[in-house]
Parts: sequence; C-alpha cells; structure tokens
Amino acid sequence: TKYTGDVIYENKSDETLNIPKNEIHKKDVLLKNLTNCTVNLQSTMGTLHCTNCTNCTFSVGPISGSIFLENCNESTYHVTCQQARIHTTHSATFYIHVTSKAIIEDSKDLKFGKGRVFMRDMRMMLPSLDWAKLIIGTMWTILIG
Repeated sequence: TKYTGDVIYENKSDETLNIPKNEIHKKDVLLKNLTNCTVNLQSTMGTLHCTNCTNCTFSVGPISGSIFLENCNESTYHVTCQQARIHTTHSATFYIHVTSKAIIEDSKDLKFGKGRVFMRDMRMMLPSLDWAKLIIGTMWTILIG
C-alpha cells in the first residue's frame, strides 16, 4: 500500500531518529523501511503511518488522528492516539492509549500495556475479537504494570 506524508523518513538502519517538534507538529508522518532504529516523535502530529519497520522502538505522540501500522514486526510502541489500525504486524509490544476502538487485522503475537494515559477496558478497545473463543497468547497478551 502506498502512503504519503508531509514528513517522510525511510530506508534507515541502526539509527536514533530524534525528529524535531517543529518538523512534525500537526503534520502527517510516514516512517518506512526502518530496521533496528529508535524513533522519538515528541509533538502532536496528525497521523502516523509506519510500514515495513522491524526491530524498532517508537516513542510517539500524541497523535490527533490515527496510527496505521503495516508489516511492522518485533517492535515496541509507546503511543497516544485517537485511533489505532494494526495490519500484518507480528511480535510487537504496545504501551498505548487510544480514544476509540482499535482495528487489528492479520496480526499475531501482539502485547498490550497501559500507555501514558490510563487505558480503558480492553474489551471496549478491541470489540472485533470473539472474546468467548479467544485463546490468550495466540493473538495478543495484556501486559500488567
């Protein structure tokens, strides 16, 4: 899927990206093809699209719109946003506060913990899951603390 952004960082490996507040404030940000990176985005932005990111740590937010992840594996996210869309993502950890219902598709081995703001009941956050049939540990895990 092709995405664009007002600010684009792509094709980076083994770097720490401290993206300045004035560069991303209220803008749409695209992070693409990052490997073994630490990304710090400490300003309010419109949206954040991450695609093909592996073994990265993201400290993000707040995002006034949505975070959209696609094929972002073995990474950790610290994020506050209005909406979270997580697609084809595996073995990722989220410390997240989201104000609407998250969308998770074609993903597995996800872990969720409290973000910077108190997180609501996970059943409200992830309504598309069949809670009666869910086998904890196969799709995602709740982190305590």
